[in-house]
Amino acid sequence: MPVLPQGTTREKVKFINLYKGNYKLINMCAVLNINPKTYYKYRNKEDPDYYDYLIIKEIFD
Repeated sequence: MPVLPQGTTREKVKFINLYKGNYKLINMCAVLNINPKTYYKYRNKEDPDYYDYLIIKEIFD
């Protein structure tokens, strides 16, 4: 069983993209508490601040 992300929308979308062949999209969205419309909005969109977020998160974790 994969570990579920508890963080940002971007992390949840990445998780869904990794496992969408194994599980139904609607079920993953429900478990991750993300609206399917939000998933479709973010699925192919690059977040320009995401890499900065990862660096800051690494520093403070």
